[in-house]
Amino acid sequence: MKICASQLSEIINYQFSIIDLKMIKIIFTEASLGGRRCFLRFSAEGHSGYAAEGSDIVCAAVSACSMLAANTLTEQFGLPAIIEADAGRALFSLDISGSAPLLSEGEGFSRVGYAVRGCLAGLYAQLLRLRGEYPQYIEVKTVKL
Repeated sequence: MKICASQLSEIINYQFSIIDLKMIKIIFTEASLGGRRCFLRFSAEGHSGYAAEGSDIVCAAVSACSMLAANTLTEQFGLPAIIEADAGRALFSLDISGSAPLLSEGEGFSRVGYAVRGCLAGLYAQLLRLRGEYPQYIEVKTVKL
């Protein structure tokens, strides 16, 4: 999958337009594979500011959800993934775009493809629920390829 210049610009502008705010910014990148929506990338950056470091339940919840999804996809399903984690920047990202053929329905599509789609869709749904509970601390955005 390639990201065109305007999409990359939108992602970069979005990430840096709010850099000074205390909030976790979450971006899901989705594509249409086999006529169905599928998330290929996920990133979360920033500190929520809900509480002091080490006591922040909002940051802890986002981190736990993110790590569960990443570990499920890489350790249980064996997907090749690019994972970036930088505690100094409070950044976590997961990119499984290299697995797109596995996720595209058609010849070779398997239960694993459904499970992977379900894992990332479940992460998205959970983070939307957290945003609903803590709207001033979490923002979730979807970017389409």
